[in-house]
Amino acid sequence: MKIIPTTGRVVLYFPSEEDRMEGMDVLTEAPCTALVAFVHSDTSINLVVFDHCGQEFQRHKVPINIERFTGLPRAEWMPYQVGKAAKHEAVPLAPIGRTIGIDHSPPASVAAGRAS
Repeated sequence: MKIIPTTGRVVLYFPSEEDRMEGMDVLTEAPCTALVAFVHSDTSINLVVFDHCGQEFQRHKVPINIERFTGLPRAEWMPYQVGKAAKHEAVPLAPIGRTIGIDHSPPASVAAGRAS
């Protein structure tokens, strides 16, 4: 399952030691909140990152969607996004209209006219 990054999506940012040295306030091991500002590819994005004190930082070409990549810095999808994408992938899509109970048969008056 792979989520395609798009501008404006929220992701988790796992900062590096260099981020901390550049002034990013990281108070715990918890990731920082980030917004996708630009998409280079399915595996590389530019971010606006908010540190644990709310300061804003720009990060370029941050890796995302790379299986088993644990290096820093990196971006990851939130668990909710991963769960929703997996659920969506597992459910076969119904034809349009069928999911909300729309009756596609013609009205009785039209059907009667076809029978004559």
